[in-house]
Amino acid sequence: MKRVILLSVGFPYGNHEPFLRNELKYHKDLILASNYIGDERTAKNNMPDNVNVTLWHKSSLFFRGNKIIRTLAALQAIFTKDFWRELFSKDIRPIRFHKIITLLSYISKSEEIVAFVSNEISKAGYKKDELIFYSYWMDHLALASLKLAQKYSGKAVTRCHGYDIYPREGNYVVMQRFLTKNLNRIFPIAEDGKKTICSLFKCDSSVKNKITVFRLGTEDFGMNPPITSDIDFTIVSCSNVVPLKRVSMIFEAINQIDKFKIRWYHFGDGVCFEDLKEKVASSNCKHNVILMGRKSNETIMNFYKSTPVHLFINLSTSEGIPVSMMEALSFGIPCLGTDVGGVHEIIKNNVNGYLIPEDSSVKDVSEEIVKIKSISMEGMLLLRSQARLFWENNYRAEKNYSEFVECILKKV
Repeated sequence: MKRVILLSVGFPYGNHEPFLRNELKYHKDLILASNYIGDERTAKNNMPDNVNVTLWHKSSLFFRGNKIIRTLAALQAIFTKDFWRELFSKDIRPIRFHKIITLLSYISKSEEIVAFVSNEISKAGYKKDELIFYSYWMDHLALASLKLAQKYSGKAVTRCHGYDIYPREGNYVVMQRFLTKNLNRIFPIAEDGKKTICSLFKCDSSVKNKITVFRLGTEDFGMNPPITSDIDFTIVSCSNVVPLKRVSMIFEAINQIDKFKIRWYHFGDGVCFEDLKEKVASSNCKHNVILMGRKSNETIMNFYKSTPVHLFINLSTSEGIPVSMMEALSFGIPCLGTDVGGVHEIIKNNVNGYLIPEDSSVKDVSEEIVKIKSISMEGMLLLRSQARLFWENNYRAEKNYSEFVECILKKV
């Protein structure tokens, strides 16, 4: 009997990987190894009902951020072959101090995960040759999956999303070449991700054949309420408030518009959230700005079910394919997004939304919003129906996750 052990950064504890919730119920007899310390109440609330999942919960000072233990563990990684192999590879060039620290951290974390999961396997009495180690990210989790597969004569597979694919400026994708070569299967969530990996390493056919795109998906909660001409133009965004998401740019663009009334809701918080609140409070914005902060997925879905929304917007500088866009499209809400990563795969220009260049200015974004507002009611209804249809054909959870699970169990 094949057993799948899924390694997550933290789900179902804390706020990590909330979109993993949609996938779990399509697995059978899944073992979820969580590498984060959180309270059991949060975990219980995050887990979907009626799922057959065995939860292995990591409990270590290392993941609490204890600096002494973290530093000692990282220093030990200097003596591993993983460290020296990567240090002499061209992928870490030019060598920078922050890259060395990142590499040491990844290796030490992977070793900690291997020890934790090995202990749980021993207690469970699982046999070799029957284990599939599935990493949700192509990072230290994937490295741990590979080491575990080698130790237990199993298989190692990984999903990859955005930050774990694209080697953008300042983003060192650790051990990417090594993982690409040695993992049994790699599952990008977007065609652009597969294209990027293959082009980076000029993959031969044997490597290309083990890279297969499997999209994420969202559940069906029905359509967004009909929009009418007597309500404010309503815009929604949903993301962490961090620099690469450029949420403040959304506000700046809205603030430049004076031709009509706008109601903007933002769901999410982060390191720049307080700055955003101060910017909004100190402005003379004439529009209604509602910063919702971090809310549960259930709260957001209920919002979409009850509040008419004209447009969803995302101005990120880096993305895989945003689950937040999948959710908006499922309700028939058109999307406006920057053409980065795999976003062009989920937004089809003038069909279910609009793409703008990554380097668009605040003025460019404002003008695009004004243009969308000028669309006739008939045109907007067509846009909404096409948004919903595109989601049904490409991002319905039942179809995407059922096919993915079948692939892991029968084709790995």
